[in-house]
Amino acid sequence: MHKATIRVCAFVAFLALCCTLSLTSACYRPPDHVVDTIIDYIAAVQGQDIGLLYQLRSGLTPPPDIRPGLPHIPAIWEDRPFPPSGNLAFDLLRERAQLAYHQYDKGRTRGKLRLSPLGIVLIKGLVLGRGVMYNVAERVDHPDGRVTAYLQVDLNYEQINYHQLPDGTIVYFMGYPLGATYPATVGQRLVGAVKLLDRLRIRVDLAPAGPTSVHGWRLLSFTPQPGSDEYITVTGQIGNRSWLRE
Repeated sequence: MHKATIRVCAFVAFLALCCTLSLTSACYRPPDHVVDTIIDYIAAVQGQDIGLLYQLRSGLTPPPDIRPGLPHIPAIWEDRPFPPSGNLAFDLLRERAQLAYHQYDKGRTRGKLRLSPLGIVLIKGLVLGRGVMYNVAERVDHPDGRVTAYLQVDLNYEQINYHQLPDGTIVYFMGYPLGATYPATVGQRLVGAVKLLDRLRIRVDLAPAGPTSVHGWRLLSFTPQPGSDEYITVTGQIGNRSWLRE
């Protein structure tokens, strides 16, 4: 083999070795599952999956009889106590979650939602994960390893295709001030001008978790950022082209 060819082959081999070493040392970065944790948390809330909620909140494995991926919180008409699971932390979270779902169902019809750091009422009220647009607008990495992510949520109520809903369907909007709900009936005119939530920032705090966690993170809180709520005023009739934005 020609000497020049040998030199080229040796140089290529050296580069390959350097690349391999760099990928396994200082240049390597493990997958960042902060966003995955947030997405799964929203899905767990919408699916009433207490097993996954417990994993994402605590970073621990739920009791053996609770399998993540299945809803384990009864609907509001199944208002019954749970037998103890033998895991006090799990039982406490399950009670808090059940109370939050009940508060959402009652507060929605009464016109006022009680928001808490658990985030269940807020996620249900905003219908996150079911068509509402949201993205991670900002991320802050703290010296102690915790992460704060800020979600930008755009509700775009006036862009929803209400023609798919039959006349008489009641739709619950988030109104003003934050936490207020406004029920409206498809096919009927709104009573005057209505102020609805249009945009909101949500603060999500997370901390590193152990090997039993789902994504290496546990979610600490899910709360609206104070002063970030923006509103629109709408008039007209829901379900046709007279839905107007002022």
